[in-house]
Amino acid sequence: FKHIQEGMDAALKRCKLSYFDVVYAHRFDDVTPIEQQVRAFNKLINDGKVFYYGTSMWPPSKIIEAYWIAKINNLIPPIVEQCQYSMLER
Repeated sequence: FKHIQEGMDAALKRCKLSYFDVVYAHRFDDVTPIEQQVRAFNKLINDGKVFYYGTSMWPPSKIIEAYWIAKINNLIPPIVEQCQYSMLER
């Protein structure tokens, strides 16, 4: 959580904002447990630093897992997925 918190604080400062509407977890982190990631983003929401969070380029199975972890633990699940968009990858 520490790295997500520090990164968010630095981004808010750079952008001279008090919050972001949406923040993305870019590329799946297979080292950090999904529940820890979900809890970290929920803390940012509860702290008023973001309104929503989503994923970017996560495997579908991991998005589903994050969703159910959030639901089972009464947390907020990711609300959006940003898939890869590239003219070269079509």
